Amino acid sequence: MSATLLLVHIIGTVALLLWGMRMVRTGVERALGARLRVYLGRWLKRRLVALGSGIMITLAMQSSTATALLVNGFVLRGAVATSAALALILGADIGTTLVAAVLSFDLSWLAPMFIGAGFIVHSTTERAGAKQAARVTMGLGVVLLALQLLRGYTGELTDSHVLPIVLRSLSDEPVIAVTVFALVTWLLHSSLAAVLFTVSLAAAGVIDTRMALILVLGANLGAGLPAWSATAGQGAPARRVPVGNLLFRFAGVVALLPFVDLAVTRLEPLALDAATLTVGAHVAFNLFIAAVFLPFLGPVARMLDRRLPVDTREDQDAGGSRLLEQDYNGNMDIALSMAARETIRLCELVEDMYRDLITALCENDRTLAKDIAARDDRVDRLHREIKLFVTRATRDEMNEEQSRRATQILTFVTDLEHIADIVESSAGHARRKAVRGLHFSEAGVEDLKRLHESVLRSMHTAFDVFMSGDVATATRLIEEKRSVGRMERALERAHLHRLRDGLQESIETSSFHQDVLRDLKRVHSHLVSVAYAIVGSTKNSEEEAPVTGSA
Repeated sequence: MSATLLLVHIIGTVALLLWGMRMVRTGVERALGARLRVYLGRWLKRRLVALGSGIMITLAMQSSTATALLVNGFVLRGAVATSAALALILGADIGTTLVAAVLSFDLSWLAPMFIGAGFIVHSTTERAGAKQAARVTMGLGVVLLALQLLRGYTGELTDSHVLPIVLRSLSDEPVIAVTVFALVTWLLHSSLAAVLFTVSLAAAGVIDTRMALILVLGANLGAGLPAWSATAGQGAPARRVPVGNLLFRFAGVVALLPFVDLAVTRLEPLALDAATLTVGAHVAFNLFIAAVFLPFLGPVARMLDRRLPVDTREDQDAGGSRLLEQDYNGNMDIALSMAARETIRLCELVEDMYRDLITALCENDRTLAKDIAARDDRVDRLHREIKLFVTRATRDEMNEEQSRRATQILTFVTDLEHIADIVESSAGHARRKAVRGLHFSEAGVEDLKRLHESVLRSMHTAFDVFMSGDVATATRLIEEKRSVGRMERALERAHLHRLRDGLQESIETSSFHQDVLRDLKRVHSHLVSVAYAIVGSTKNSEEEAPVTGSA
């Protein structure tokens, strides 16, 4: 095979490897949906728990970059301390090394079974959870297949006359070699792919132990660049964790690069094969970084907080979405994924407004009620940007599934904007009630809290339905509409009984109480709309499916 054709095959195989990893990551994200964010928010309270959580999440998603961007949302909202987020990133880096260690073994015999089983399940089931599990299985099969091809192609590189000269020159300039491979890793957006490629080169004898260690350092340095570049144009809080991670990796490379030759000398008596040594070096580097910096995350986090402080204007303008200004390069799946991710951020904004509403209503908190109304402007801006982005993206050619998903996103963000308007209106009731010095009766407060909590549970279910597309959960949400309606009517009757009994507080707040009951019911109706969209799209796809067999 000619050198040019061999290079083309290697590039194509690396692309196949990246695609398989993306299938795994997409399947995990769609399967877990909003629940992953809920659990992550709980896990980030303690540093060691955050470290372990980073390992587990990255084992599932096969991408420390995806984990970094996920935790960044919590940092932006101020829900998580910078030190805890940095601990999770250190865990994510370790998780990537464990994935590399597993995939470095020759598991190619599993590839056909994974691809075949995943395809059969994905083609025959209608359950969203099973489909995403099948997607993950197929993705793993594609990764194993790509690694098998990569081992074969890198083995042929030993016959190249040009490559040894290039590698020898890079070996004599370790700083340049680290820099070049860091840039390669940045372009791949996957340190896992870069390390596995290095393992293949080392196993085929294309590079020696010294060069393998140098490339491992370059891959680890480059692993911090994708998250850093993705947040470079965002506000200071968004840059803290990526900058901290990049500083950790840079310090580790600077500290260890001078000792590469010493490490080679010490490792020679062990007689380890090249692939094992390369993976071991990758694992050791990330364990070294975690061990060194974990005790000092507090001072590092404080330094980052000082160097990258919150800009008041940026904080007030936080409702905007710079992510939606990025180019998706004509890839509709990426565009819809970006829009869905920003829709989840819109969900979080609306949920925060809704959670605070009951406090403002029942405790006459005029300041909180005013703040809730102000947050509606952020919701309106993000809603507008998502709609414009999806509308622009859908001008390109789409398949049927992409068209349905785009419609679901547009419908859901519109319903979320309506919910925010309703909450803003109820916050106005809270302000007027507080100004007049009126208070709900104790029974009235309990009634409102019951209905509010019930709708909040449905809100979480609606978020899960939007992310997972699970028809069974959507059907359950639709069925809850009747129970919420019955609860609202029962609470209305209870209020009327208090009026007939002459309870003064109920008489004074009657109009406010009834308006809030109706508002909460309207919020629930908008939440159920996402379930109708999921169930309706499923029925339409079944009706439009071609009928096979004899007439």
